[in-house]
Amino acid sequence: MNFTITSSALYAQLLSISRVIVTKSAFPILDSFLLDVQEGKLVITGSDNETRLSTEVPLISQEGTGKIAISAKMLIDGLKEVSDQPVTFDVEGVKVRVSYQNGQYELVSGNAEEYPVGSIPEADKADKIIISSEVLKRGLNHTIFAVGNDELRPVMNGVYLDITDKDITFVASDGHKLIKYSTTDASGSENGAFILPSKPGNLLKGLLKNNDDEVALTFDGKQAQFLAPGLDLRCRLLEGRYPNYRSVIPTNNPFHVIVDRLSLVGALKRVQVFTSQENNLVKLSISSSQILLTAQDLDFSIAGEERVVCSYEGEPMNIGFKAQFMIEQLLSCEAEQVELQLADPSRPGVMIPVDSEEGGELIMLLMPLLLNE
Repeated sequence: MNFTITSSALYAQLLSISRVIVTKSAFPILDSFLLDVQEGKLVITGSDNETRLSTEVPLISQEGTGKIAISAKMLIDGLKEVSDQPVTFDVEGVKVRVSYQNGQYELVSGNAEEYPVGSIPEADKADKIIISSEVLKRGLNHTIFAVGNDELRPVMNGVYLDITDKDITFVASDGHKLIKYSTTDASGSENGAFILPSKPGNLLKGLLKNNDDEVALTFDGKQAQFLAPGLDLRCRLLEGRYPNYRSVIPTNNPFHVIVDRLSLVGALKRVQVFTSQENNLVKLSISSSQILLTAQDLDFSIAGEERVVCSYEGEPMNIGFKAQFMIEQLLSCEAEQVELQLADPSRPGVMIPVDSEEGGELIMLLMPLLLNE
């Protein structure tokens, strides 16, 4: 068997899939890519035994079909410095010769039959919905950065998808911040929910396209499968009951601050340099026409401050937030202006876009930090 493929297209897909693979796996075969040569295309698969990702690359030419398993590190390192050109793979038994314009190298193939197939949801117990690639990518972009990383609360280490016959809600929280994004651009035939782990969620976010390609999502209580053109991702879901996210979002914050999003992001990034490494605290002193952002690190005797124009009606207020959390939330939003809704310095602040996107609602909650005043 042999096949010829464009080096740049192959290398790009290998890099994308390599994020699935973990080093020093308990199963040596999982250190490899599974290359499945089919008619006119090469299907590349990577797996860590919980998440399995496959993508496709078109072939220039081929003779025969079949499967081989090749060391991921060897294949990527071997193609890394190869310029954009056709690359030919000649397979004879376990020997694989990779040749290109000015050179070649040889590899040894593993046993492709040992590569795990990957579990898929049980058909008689599974729910299935169709969602556009753009909508799914948007939901993950808005939320996945806020997932937790706590072994004691594993259900918080993923994005919760709450599906109804009217909309889909994406939720992520680590206990300090919470993001809720609801969209009416997709829905299910009946109610359902699952928790998508952060690793496959990040893989999907990076591979999905901003277009109307349909993604077929099938899930049961333990597994999920995402099928899109040229993409097949299967993963094990997080099991457990997700906290009641609706109950923690305050609905009676009487004080509203409207501010330019990018101006606030820029000011936070500059002031963040002077925050304490211990808590990354930035103090917001809010008045009728401006927000004064201040930070200091007493251990190093450094401090910084900036002013940002805002619109605010109410009594002056001082409140503290973790700078990096606030920056991440603001960057996940695309609106020109955001509204910061507050009650008092001890209660969570809520940020929402002033101009919500059509069919979507984004709510960002952030717990305050204690100010020493």
